[in-house]
Amino acid sequence: RPSPGFVAKTYKWMDGKEAEKDKIFINIVQSDKIAEPTKQTTPKGDCWSLPYSLGPPHMEKDKKGENSTCFDCCYHPMALSLGSMNTNFRNMLVTTAMDGVEEAYKRQGHKVTLDRQFHVVKGISYKEG
Repeated sequence: RPSPGFVAKTYKWMDGKEAEKDKIFINIVQSDKIAEPTKQTTPKGDCWSLPYSLGPPHMEKDKKGENSTCFDCCYHPMALSLGSMNTNFRNMLVTTAMDGVEEAYKRQGHKVTLDRQFHVVKGISYKEG
């Protein structure tokens, strides 16, 4: 079972209807069963490969007790360690997870967009209940 890491909160909307935003949480978790991230340095900069596993959506309560969609995105512990030392790397973990969430909806035939203006929820390492 993956270990908790941190939680990102953002908003999603379907079919370009930005006025109809819904809150969404992404649990960034870790397991050594996921391959380590790798870096390739090029003349244009570093290029990272970030293997991950995205779980199915599940509903969790927000602090007001309302249901919100939640996904678990699992990376290798080294990825979370790098993210804890570098905000840009942590942001890359979240945006990579967001890309995966959008792709998961797309495979289900839904055009969902996630707001890239996310924030990391303080004091919570895993959103449940």
